[in-house]
Amino acid sequence: MTVFELLSEYLEPATLDETVGETLERALERGHQHVAVVDAAGRLIATVRLPDLVACPNPQTPLREFGLQTPLFIASEAHLFDAVEFVVDNEVDVLPVVDAEGRYLGALDLTGLLRSVSRALGIGEAGSIIEIDVSPRDYALGRLVHTIEEHGARVLSVNSEQPREAGADVRLTVKMSVSDTVRIRAVLEHYGYSVVAVERRQSMAEDLQQRVREFIHYLDV
Repeated sequence: MTVFELLSEYLEPATLDETVGETLERALERGHQHVAVVDAAGRLIATVRLPDLVACPNPQTPLREFGLQTPLFIASEAHLFDAVEFVVDNEVDVLPVVDAEGRYLGALDLTGLLRSVSRALGIGEAGSIIEIDVSPRDYALGRLVHTIEEHGARVLSVNSEQPREAGADVRLTVKMSVSDTVRIRAVLEHYGYSVVAVERRQSMAEDLQQRVREFIHYLDV
């Protein structure tokens, strides 16, 4: 999933002729800490921060006369996970996206990124999550997935957490389509995998239905 595919909503950038006050209003309206700034050709040239806009003594100052920062951006062909890493490393809440010529195509915000990661990892689907510790010398993802799916479960996503110490176990978090993990856990342990945690996850629809049932029961009581 590329960054370009995630641009469902166009976030209008500021221009150099826009004033600090107008840009501040734009940032506050969206609830963002950063606003992209483009030139007359639509190329991304800077980003401005909300605290800097607030601190400006004259809100009528044009952005071209304002202290603009070198823009942080990501290429449109980058992967979703690259965008998440970029946002975390740079502590930004809005990530401008540009094409090969540096033209502004739109921006991703934290909410959109989290929603996309949720879809990519199958978080919103019903099923269960199982955590497994695997020795690096025995780490064979294909074999693990085959073992799980051979026994009636579909693997929705796999995430690996690399050990901090050399030679330590790799922690795998596997999202599966089944809610009953008793059989899968027994099979994995039979093949020598160390299962450290299991958690059942409802789909959003199931979770809402469960909450409604609990509320109705509360009213009946």
